[in-house]
Amino acid sequence: VSTQSTWEAVVSTQSTWEAVVSTQSTWEAVVSTQSTWDVYEHCKASRRRCNVVNLDPAAEVFGYPVAIDIRELITVDDVAEELQLGPNGALVFCMEHLAENFDWLEEQIDDS
Repeated sequence: VSTQSTWEAVVSTQSTWEAVVSTQSTWEAVVSTQSTWDVYEHCKASRRRCNVVNLDPAAEVFGYPVAIDIRELITVDDVAEELQLGPNGALVFCMEHLAENFDWLEEQIDDS
């Protein structure tokens, strides 16, 4: 996923999707959650603007600051409870909801 060369890295570990966003770099890479921390620390040490985007609606704890969080739009727990779905069904529903509301994510990125 890339918008106007602002995505530095898309980060994935099984059901966890995150992205590190920067306006000063155009490189993209797929890395692990541990690497999210490494990329964040590298950007910080390099004095680059860096925002971490959490796209995992089931995430609970991060070892780094998250600038944009899908849980502000939708959470797995809320979907599971409201629609009486299991965790996998709720996660699929959340991803479909994000796809249908991608403008929300674009607005969040533009505002950060």
